[in-house]
Amino acid sequence: MIGLEHPLGRAVCKGGGVSAFATAILLHVTAFAGELPKEGNFATTTYFHDVTDVAEANPGLFMWTFEDYGIVTNDAGSGFMHHMSIHCKGYGSDTNTTGGKRNADHCVLVDSDGDRIETATENMDTKSNEPLKGEATFIVGSGKYAGISGKYQYEIEFLPRISKNASGRLDLAFISHEKGSYKIGPTSQ
Repeated sequence: MIGLEHPLGRAVCKGGGVSAFATAILLHVTAFAGELPKEGNFATTTYFHDVTDVAEANPGLFMWTFEDYGIVTNDAGSGFMHHMSIHCKGYGSDTNTTGGKRNADHCVLVDSDGDRIETATENMDTKSNEPLKGEATFIVGSGKYAGISGKYQYEIEFLPRISKNASGRLDLAFISHEKGSYKIGPTSQ
């Protein structure tokens, strides 16, 4: 019989022996423990929560800083960047009074082994009725991502606004769809 141990959520075998279910889970986890290919293409989806502080720079024009937390999933269900957490900090501003905007940020992605990837992102100037699109570059990696290079394109799908308080702070939720390529090679010293 399998039970869950709260709060860690670890499967615990009760009543002696390893069940067929636990064995299947161990084999499934072991199958993903293979080595990461040194290069490839990928498509991922990232689910973000964002907190943005906004200030009016000029009448009708705003500037902001933001902090995002999220979860990255590979659209194939496994592989590069699957089940990574992501934390980003950045800034942006209106580029015109018709709703154009530009953002830039740095993000850190962390996998279950604690290995990390840093990215730098910048979106293209957009109009108010267009989705936010941009490009990210892999800056540096640790562990299995040491020597990473490559880029990806992304497009943001905003979800309904969570809240806005009197100070101008916004809580937002959005989904980012990414497609790109990476290469992992020797690090240059």
